[in-house]
Amino acid sequence: MSFQNFSFRILNFEFKLMCLAFPYQIVKIKGNKAKIRINSQEQEIDISLVKAKKGDFVLVQNSTAIKKIPRNQIKELTALFI
Repeated sequence: MSFQNFSFRILNFEFKLMCLAFPYQIVKIKGNKAKIRINSQEQEIDISLVKAKKGDFVLVQNSTAIKKIPRNQIKELTALFI
């Protein structure tokens, strides 16, 4: 799981936001777009930030693949979400 923290100030208040990225396997690729399967539905994501191919696992945040997951880390990482 990948975390990104964002903070900003409005007047004297500080706001902190945290975004999560989840691992998914790529099932189809067409150009810079790929399809991942979530339950029984496919969702299109942007893969322009990573070099990925069909079958690869990627971390997805806001419909964008932000990191390719090394093969030796797939079992450990996906076990966190089961």
